[in-house]
Amino acid sequence: LPFASAHISLPQRSLLVMTREARYEWAHGITPRKTDQIGNQSQKRTRRVSLTFRRVNPSQKCIENCPWPAQCDTCRNKQTSNKTSSNLEDKHVHQVYDLIAENFAETRQKPWPKIVDFLNAQPKHSLILDVGCGSGRYLEANTESLYNI
Repeated sequence: LPFASAHISLPQRSLLVMTREARYEWAHGITPRKTDQIGNQSQKRTRRVSLTFRRVNPSQKCIENCPWPAQCDTCRNKQTSNKTSSNLEDKHVHQVYDLIAENFAETRQKPWPKIVDFLNAQPKHSLILDVGCGSGRYLEANTESLYNI
């Protein structure tokens, strides 16, 4: 079959659900660019979000007469074991963090001025939740008005 493409413009707050052949056999995505050509007009892009949901097959057995065996991880027997996943996470996450941690921490010591301004602008007795793996560099900002937990 010859390669064909289609550009689809979806209105704001739209949802496009791709199933069957479109889901499994077609290449699809959001092209990274700042504008789209809609008819004869160039339209500036706003934020776009693409979500992909996958179902895990715990039995690791493909359904009989699977309609997409070339794209089906179960049919292709490419299930990833928990041990393999753990090894990948260790190699590509933990070891990288260990390697860059000291330098990364050094670059995060100075509070960002706009965050300090925001914290200082909060009314007395405000409760701010700062969730993350930071160094605590904002704990000293606006100590009279904010509660630190």
